[in-house]
Amino acid sequence: MSIFITQTIPPGDTQDLYLIKGGYYPPAGQLVLDGGLVDPITGQASFISRGYGRQVSVTGGMGIVGPLVTITGVSNGVTQSENIPSPGPGQTVYGTLVYDVVTSVSINKDITPGTSFAVGTGWLSHFSLLNVSRSGKDISYNLSVAQTDTTGLIQANNVLIKASAVNVYNNGYTMMQNKDNNWNMYAVSTTNGVNGTAVQQINFASTVPWVQFLVSIGASPATVGYGAVLNFVQF
Repeated sequence: MSIFITQTIPPGDTQDLYLIKGGYYPPAGQLVLDGGLVDPITGQASFISRGYGRQVSVTGGMGIVGPLVTITGVSNGVTQSENIPSPGPGQTVYGTLVYDVVTSVSINKDITPGTSFAVGTGWLSHFSLLNVSRSGKDISYNLSVAQTDTTGLIQANNVLIKASAVNVYNNGYTMMQNKDNNWNMYAVSTTNGVNGTAVQQINFASTVPWVQFLVSIGASPATVGYGAVLNFVQF
């Protein structure tokens, strides 16, 4: 039986997790997250429930230096935390980690009344793990990824496809650790473009019996406004 999977990653948004509004300026401590990607019941942002993992951004208001921001969350079942440096006036700063779920965001000083402050998503992402069915006699699949801007036009970006011969789900390492350290994951050759370089679209077709694929995207802050579409077909 054939398998058809389509996954999408939306453009990054500086307000996805938190934005000051209603004249309330939070004191130092844990923020009550209220952005569009936050579950109002749990107060957490689950990117993975939408089909991807994502980096976090912090944006400071004009005329102020923002607080140090501590992000805590989970990737591939592993709890992780990082401190994102204070953004300068009107600047956006990006974290270095990628999260499946952001469980809390804390600041180390009060937000000055009359200013703005936001926590959102960044330019670095990965799609959910793609699981390959091993039940068929013959394994054949096609995987393509394209990066698009807000108008739907395809744009150049960095796309990396890695394949695994074992199941890396909840293996004790974050998804980026698996990818960056090549722990059980290997870059595959694509039919157009080269993994990790600025290309508009990457295609991969194979009959090698891999177990899983991990596809990551993101070149620099200049690509934060690009979304991505992945199509996977197994015959």
